[in-house]
Amino acid sequence: MSSRDQIARDKFQERIQKGMLGPGSDSWGLPDEEEIISDYPLQRYFTGILFPEKSLKDDKVGDLSQSDLDTAEVQNETPEDEEADELLYEKDKIDIEADVKTTTDIKEIEENKISQNNFFPTNIGLTVCVDNPVKELDVEFSFGLYYEPNQKEIKIRIDENGYQSFFDERIPYKLPFNKILRYEDGFMFLERPLKGDRGGKKGRSGEFKQFDEFRKRENLKDCSAKDYKSYLEKLISRVWKRKQQVYKIEVPIEDTPKPIEINLSGNHHSELKIGYNVKTFPFNKSTYVKIQLVNLSQKHPANRFSNKFEKLNQKCLFQSSIRVLSDSILPYKTYEEMSPFDEEAERLNFIYRNVKNYGVGHNCSATWTEDHKEVKTTFVPYHDIQDVKNKFDGELSDSVLAEALDIRNLSNFGLPKNKVIENLNFFIDHYSSWIADQKKENEKNSHKERKIGTEIISKQEYNLKRLKSNVELLKRDESVFKAFRVANTAIFLMIKISENMKKN
Repeated sequence: MSSRDQIARDKFQERIQKGMLGPGSDSWGLPDEEEIISDYPLQRYFTGILFPEKSLKDDKVGDLSQSDLDTAEVQNETPEDEEADELLYEKDKIDIEADVKTTTDIKEIEENKISQNNFFPTNIGLTVCVDNPVKELDVEFSFGLYYEPNQKEIKIRIDENGYQSFFDERIPYKLPFNKILRYEDGFMFLERPLKGDRGGKKGRSGEFKQFDEFRKRENLKDCSAKDYKSYLEKLISRVWKRKQQVYKIEVPIEDTPKPIEINLSGNHHSELKIGYNVKTFPFNKSTYVKIQLVNLSQKHPANRFSNKFEKLNQKCLFQSSIRVLSDSILPYKTYEEMSPFDEEAERLNFIYRNVKNYGVGHNCSATWTEDHKEVKTTFVPYHDIQDVKNKFDGELSDSVLAEALDIRNLSNFGLPKNKVIENLNFFIDHYSSWIADQKKENEKNSHKERKIGTEIISKQEYNLKRLKSNVELLKRDESVFKAFRVANTAIFLMIKISENMKKN
């Protein structure tokens, strides 16, 4: 893969992660740690979220307060959106009512039991294997909390020319709140909230309605402010701001009877409680340690479990992460690896015996550094899959191998028949030598592994016999060789057409 392709792929991967998991999905120009988004976070992000446990008690939908109904409106709503929002909210009520009816007869989950709800997970976990002498692990818990900021906390990056454009003398209808619009260190902000109603059920009024007059196309047609009005629109919209939370804790390797609460910093989330849970599994001379990050907030009513309710958004953890750091992390073996349940599993364990895993995630995935001194959770896992190449030691160089198996050389546009047969036999001879080397290597394995290795080698020898007989058939039967040529020609043309399409 070229460096250009690698850069493009990395950017694509980053864009997916920012869009699905966050932070960094909006364009305010702020650091990811303090991002601002113009949606409810539960409407913006789809993974990495830890919810409060859902209450299974039957809280009637009719008990919803007017404030709850108001916060269920879509942010940045304008009067023309109101009818659509009413339809969306009615659908939410129907879905919630159905959910309540199906859960009212279910017994309450035990108080100390950690929920395994895959739709609204309350926890994530990470299991690592460590040496028995290790008594504690350095663990970092991190996540983002979102809250509705006051106006002075809301700012957006804009160049100074863009800021100055709002004060252009050529604008007929002046910006109604120009005295409170400020610019500092590359960011634009308002000194106070706008007066009036932003819209929705009550309609636009005050400075919001005046701004609607200012931003009209005919008012800004002769000024560059028309290119920057979206900055102002975002600045006065209802938004959520992120607060990064990081807690570094020395966690003892011992079972916790119940989750240990972590004291949260900040005063925006008074109803939110979090904690961690530890479970250990001794095995031989090592210990498997399972660490969970848990949302311990008070149960949230099932009939208010909508992503448009403010309190639910405030009681959720976003971009949740667990990171374990230790010099004593050992390769992690799953139960299937330690106790394979069939012959295929045994063969796979044998073939990939040199590929080590150093952790497993629960409600998430796991990744680790090359020196496996750091293992952490991830919600957007990826792995570089390298191109498959045939390579043999000895006199068969890469160039000879490329000539023998090149699809063009095997097609109607390729080499003469005698040269094709010669190249294929050359490949087969070295494949035979490679199998002989595998037999020698297999003798070094334990009795159990040697048995599995012998079974794999027997299949390789069967393939070798097939290759020899097939090349012999190509050599003596002209019609078979012509069919072989046609098949490779079709593949070659398909590859070329695909390459040309990529270039165009």
